[in-house]
Amino acid sequence: MAINADHLCAKLSHKREYFGLFLLCLLPVNLWELLVFFYRASSMRLIMNAWEIAGVIAYLFAFALVEALFVFVLLFIASLLLPERMIATRLIPIGAVLIILASLAVSLIHLHDPWDVKFITLKRWEMLCTGSALILTGAFIFWMQKNERVAGAIRAVAERLEVLAGFYLGLDLLGLGVVLVRNLL
Repeated sequence: MAINADHLCAKLSHKREYFGLFLLCLLPVNLWELLVFFYRASSMRLIMNAWEIAGVIAYLFAFALVEALFVFVLLFIASLLLPERMIATRLIPIGAVLIILASLAVSLIHLHDPWDVKFITLKRWEMLCTGSALILTGAFIFWMQKNERVAGAIRAVAERLEVLAGFYLGLDLLGLGVVLVRNLL
């Protein structure tokens, strides 16, 4: 299967959809990092001053931006490899389902120790969460292919979340700027 230049240009012409997909990648990463930060904030308050905590927050936002870029690049490459008929009008809904289910799987894997899960080993917990996410992703994509209303509903929710994700993008860029200034000066 060869990808010619016209095919590649046609796929890359949807810049707004790709930017929306990037914004969707920001949401779960930022939310999770803020949850983890607030979970540990009380202990940080005991051993750090306000400026050090602000530095920790800046690093969190900077790394959230890097993580979101990594996830976006993977989704971008996947969108170039998938057939046009599959993602022509469903790039945002398919991307949103992949991002949300993968984020849930990773969050559940992360919670193995805090939840003190004893009935299953970490390796099997990872396999269970990853397998469940893959099965649910396939089911949602199949459902979206058969029912346009599902894809439309997911697209509508994703478009409404772009405002919040834009706010997180601003915080991530501010955090990246603080990290760069702290390390370059």
